[in-house]
Amino acid sequence: MRNIIKFEFNMMKNYLLFFFLLMLIACQSEEDTQIVNNNNGLSANSALTNNLKRLTQNPTAFDNFIDNSSKIRVDFPFEVTVNTTTNVSLQNTADYQNLINVLEATPIEDEIELNFPASVSTVNYNSQTINSESELSQFLQNLNASEEVNCVELVYPISLQFFDLSNTFIDTQTINNRAQLFNFLEDLSQNGFFYQFEYPIEADIEGTTQFINSNAEFNITFNGLSSSCFEPLLFNNVADDDPGDGDPDDLNTFIDFITSGDFIVSSLLNDGITNTSFDGDVFRFNLDNTISVDDGGSGIFQQVGQWTATVDDGDGVIEFDLVFDNPDFDDLDEDWDVVSFNTLTLALINNSSDGETNELVLVKL
Repeated sequence: MRNIIKFEFNMMKNYLLFFFLLMLIACQSEEDTQIVNNNNGLSANSALTNNLKRLTQNPTAFDNFIDNSSKIRVDFPFEVTVNTTTNVSLQNTADYQNLINVLEATPIEDEIELNFPASVSTVNYNSQTINSESELSQFLQNLNASEEVNCVELVYPISLQFFDLSNTFIDTQTINNRAQLFNFLEDLSQNGFFYQFEYPIEADIEGTTQFINSNAEFNITFNGLSSSCFEPLLFNNVADDDPGDGDPDDLNTFIDFITSGDFIVSSLLNDGITNTSFDGDVFRFNLDNTISVDDGGSGIFQQVGQWTATVDDGDGVIEFDLVFDNPDFDDLDEDWDVVSFNTLTLALINNSSDGETNELVLVKL
């Protein structure tokens, strides 16, 4: 009798242990299969992800007056020679003003030579030591140009969760700086993860501290930025850069500018709403007044439209008219006014008859 009771007691313990293990497995399974909120989940192809990458990339456009490229920035310390005679050493950000003071003291467009060796860094924060001008030209050939957005500084740390393609929770990650966030977003396209922020996120937006509480508010923030936030030039090394004074030389300079390289759309705002339809496209304005486009960066250009550039007799503004044969480019098919241009950036605006304002910024590769 005692053995029977002991046997039944042992069986009961085994059943309880088995039940307990089942509960643990069930709880773990429930924890690992958290579902991404459809309103918060973001992928590598999300418009917000693209804007965040532009926001957190290594800022490479502001020093274009030094290196003539939006693909790199020159890292401190470095030295330049102005007009073959004046050497200027730059040790930190404050020294940019010293260089600008030298340039502004000359009433002509200055010649700036970067002295080698020099360290440069790319959009994704990788650094490279360059030993000559020819080595720099070779290095630039395989790089992506900057499409950066300024005027917004996120306050770190920021926490986010990421999930796999089956919506299974992977981990929570803390981001401590902009380089970490940029590279996290870059890696999304390789691993196929989804992610969502833990809101609110504090940010300095055009000098004002604000809290962002959702993806929708993040998108509103980007859509509301002024056009200057997409033209991050620290200094414009052009002696006469006013396209609205009716000077015929300005028109000739403008035509030389647009026909001497390829361009990407850095920013397109349709009545304040960001349009990313042309991300990855490369535009070429040919001397025969045709427009060719490399759709998606394949290296193959196809003729898609025509361009003309004239000076308005009334206000002296350069008018840059784009006409496209393909309806896919209707958002660019406008009579644009030139707001400003320099060696690398072209800012355009169109005020339509229905009251809508369109703003376009092109960057030369």
